Amino acid sequence: MNVYLIADLHFEHEDMYTECGRPKGYEQKILKTIGNTVHSKDLLINLGDFCWKHDAHWHEQYMHYARCKNWLTIGNHDHHNAAWYIEHGWDWAGELCLIEYLGARILLSHLPQPDGDYDWNIHGHFHATDVKTQMEHEPEIVARLTPKHILIAMEHTNYQPVSLKKLLEKKG
Repeated sequence: MNVYLIADLHFEHEDMYTECGRPKGYEQKILKTIGNTVHSKDLLINLGDFCWKHDAHWHEQYMHYARCKNWLTIGNHDHHNAAWYIEHGWDWAGELCLIEYLGARILLSHLPQPDGDYDWNIHGHFHATDVKTQMEHEPEIVARLTPKHILIAMEHTNYQPVSLKKLLEKKG
């Protein structure tokens, strides 16, 4: 079983074109890369901010392509409770998830978390291409960042899921 990560899909969020430079039809690009990368025995962990509107429609589309185990860490733009997400196809949904993988304690979250008893905090949330803008709008969240934080952002992963194993191997 391979473990993959993805974050901030923001399906049907028009501001993603202007704010983040996403290409037209980015939703289909993401779905196709998921379908081509992740296999039935794999685990795909979504680090939140799944869609902007038409939630049930996008969950149905996503589950059609992501035919694997699916976990969701609920993001600040995910407006349902964990039970709703489970009812719509997720195998697990919650705010934070602490796992041990390849000997490392990994905290999975949407927002970067304060320093704590983990080796890595893999998170989403930041996806604007301009770091200065992020710092201006959310300085209290940016202030949490340490070398233990790893950002997964669609704009930096070519709209593809990231292998957790390869990510940790790069971090050493």
